[in-house]
Amino acid sequence: MPVEYQSAEQEARYGRFATEPSPGELEQFFRLDKKALGLARAKRRPATRLRMLSRDGKPTGLGDTFAHYGRIFKTLHLLLSVSDEGYRRMIGDQLNVTEARHRLARKIFFGQRDELRQHYRDGMDQVGALGLALNAVVLFNSLYIDAAVKQLAADGFPVTDGLLPRLSPVQYDHINFPGRYALTRPPAPGLRQLRDPHNDDETDDGEDV
Repeated sequence: MPVEYQSAEQEARYGRFATEPSPGELEQFFRLDKKALGLARAKRRPATRLRMLSRDGKPTGLGDTFAHYGRIFKTLHLLLSVSDEGYRRMIGDQLNVTEARHRLARKIFFGQRDELRQHYRDGMDQVGALGLALNAVVLFNSLYIDAAVKQLAADGFPVTDGLLPRLSPVQYDHINFPGRYALTRPPAPGLRQLRDPHNDDETDDGEDV
């Protein structure tokens, strides 16, 4: 409210509480409730947020601060990579897992030669279908890896703790990707009988998975 429109009493207590503020009043003035937060988020659109970081192609003070803040973690990452062998091994393992997943996705997406050639919205449908098929393969492999490990342990094979982390559910050599997919319920519940590892010629009904 402009000062010239205030009464003498309002001018006397302008900018301060008339009495000692209660905790509820302090929370009201210095903490936004859900409704106020919703109004603030509605006005903070992505374009507005970007203008806070960059204007006319140049970073603002806030944007420059974020850039320097990110360089701190990049520097720590580089120093750990140089000095800590365990950290390098962990990063390498993560990269191997990610690349193995990408190889499986490229193998499933054989029709377009692992290239997405649709427009954005239509392409999102293909990406969703690809993710569903990839997760189905990972689930299938995980179930049979678990069954095979239990069978090997029951047969007396030394299944050690160091062996289990090396098993990957993104292997695909046993899967025949070209052709038609029959999404039907199996006649009998449960998993199929595991193949005999000592018989290389044995297959399940003469077909791959």
